[in-house]
Amino acid sequence: MIEPYLIHPEWVYASADGIIWLTSGLSSPTNLSQNACDKLMKIYRTVSTDLPMVIDFRNVLDVADRALESLMKGFQSEGRQIIFINYELIDSTIDKAINEHYQKPLKGERNDNGLCYKILNDNGLSGEGIQGAAKIFRKQKISGYIKSCYVSFDHPRFLQSTPVLATGIFDASKLISGQTAFYWICLEMADQLRSLIKENKIVMNNKEVRLLSVNLRSAPFASVVSLLISVPLTTIDHLGPKHRVHDLDILDGLENLKQFSYIYLGDFCIGGTEIKIAQTYAGISSSELNTAIVIGSYVDPEVFSSAFDLHSLVSLKSVHPSAKFTLS
Repeated sequence: MIEPYLIHPEWVYASADGIIWLTSGLSSPTNLSQNACDKLMKIYRTVSTDLPMVIDFRNVLDVADRALESLMKGFQSEGRQIIFINYELIDSTIDKAINEHYQKPLKGERNDNGLCYKILNDNGLSGEGIQGAAKIFRKQKISGYIKSCYVSFDHPRFLQSTPVLATGIFDASKLISGQTAFYWICLEMADQLRSLIKENKIVMNNKEVRLLSVNLRSAPFASVVSLLISVPLTTIDHLGPKHRVHDLDILDGLENLKQFSYIYLGDFCIGGTEIKIAQTYAGISSSELNTAIVIGSYVDPEVFSSAFDLHSLVSLKSVHPSAKFTLS
């Protein structure tokens, strides 16, 4: 069962875009529906009710008509402190809903430096720094999920079809089956990709952007991220270190395909082999692959800087220092 909230010692955190995904699917991932608001109210009423609740509205662009009304009524009648963060894209809608149900002045701030918070039912917890603290806490939880998916070997062994001697593996299937881990990792990967696109850090060269997934382990993450950010996905199965001669028929006709600027989405980067093979796939069709986003990387991204830009949610060396991967 997915837990769409994180419990900090001082507050409970929920991300509205994730709640939209759970309650309304991914057909309209930026539209806050009545179902999503009902889910937020359920969390408000049932999860660690002695703590304030932080609702993160990042990536929400629209709100269904009157959807916030039940939330505001509940917040007003029950009195548990609420802190809204990252609501700038729906600022006027939030303000209108608040003004209909709250007469007294509210604490809050919004400025050009990205600070954006508003407090209802103030009980003393300051909104100062809450955005940064929530972001750090979310990353810490994700690091914990990734650390827990590491499986140690009885003795070092070579990874399949590679010269890499390993003390264990990071098993993405554990993250997929652990539904809560999958939920938060997908949201984080989507956020990282949005930021790269917004900051013009994706080299497009007048080509359409498309995500690329090359194995069954990463495909579930890539599929959700694709829908969350509304960027099409191409999935190529088994385009990895282990291949057979007759697998090369997947390359037939690539030179006639439409050209794209691909962004690689993967699970774990140990030596970068899959990303380099994916670059070859892109190059044959005169497309490009200059950016890769992975859940975790064992090597410093600077190692690949001349070939592609690597972005990782975590450093695998940091989350699990005892994990060793050696080229032999």
